[in-house]
Amino acid sequence: MAVSLNRPQSKVAARQYTGQLVDQVRRRSHAFVNTDEGALPEWLSKGLQCKSSKAYEQAASWFQQAAQAGDMRAQYHLAGLYRNGQGVSQDIAQAAYWYGKSAAQGYARAQCNLGMLYRQGRGVSKDAVQAAMLFRRAAEQGHAKAQYGLGDLYREGQGVAQDFGLAATWFRLAAEQGHVPAQYRLGELYRQGRGVEQDFAQAANWLRQAAEQGCNLAQHSLGTLYEHGLGVPQDIVQAVTWFRKAVEHGYVESGPEPRTLEG
Repeated sequence: MAVSLNRPQSKVAARQYTGQLVDQVRRRSHAFVNTDEGALPEWLSKGLQCKSSKAYEQAASWFQQAAQAGDMRAQYHLAGLYRNGQGVSQDIAQAAYWYGKSAAQGYARAQCNLGMLYRQGRGVSKDAVQAAMLFRRAAEQGHAKAQYGLGDLYREGQGVAQDFGLAATWFRLAAEQGHVPAQYRLGELYRQGRGVEQDFAQAANWLRQAAEQGCNLAQHSLGTLYEHGLGVPQDIVQAVTWFRKAVEHGYVESGPEPRTLEG
């Protein structure tokens, strides 16, 4: 059953809705497996072998055969070659076409990547509503990157009504799977008290997880918490350490967000 994009208006109903959503999707997240594993059709298997050895032209040939035969995984991998210009001329429209074929069969990875193309307007007309629908379909299957993407649309109010509570819900589901940008975003929501009750200890927890994996924005925010003793003991040495790590990883004050936060 699909999860609605919008929460009920009453607070009680909204809490029940959010709890049901989390339980439902968390179960699917635990069950989410790599569907490229197991028995594979020969064309797809050979394509994956060629891709692994960077023989991209041969990979494209094998994927093309399997994709035309309707294999959703081959369609997904062929789309990736077109998106990256590997073994074929780069063609984002062709990438979107094959992602669409795969996504229509319910393949979460393709749904997520096609959602990203719609959000960015690459190979297709920019359409945040379509992006949200695709992210949701993949997110409900437990796909962490799609959960982050959907959460970010709720955070920004693109394609869906702005809802920091739902943003936090989807970020949490992705963060629990180790998704670094989601861990940072969730930490920031706790730090700011947006969509969740302000909780500096929770902010420090999620920011630390992202910071330890190299997210420069999380490193800077964690340094700020240490600087002011928010959620952690005040510790100027720790603050300076995290500020330095942030700069070493490319942090620029008031600069554009790094590409890593695209998901």
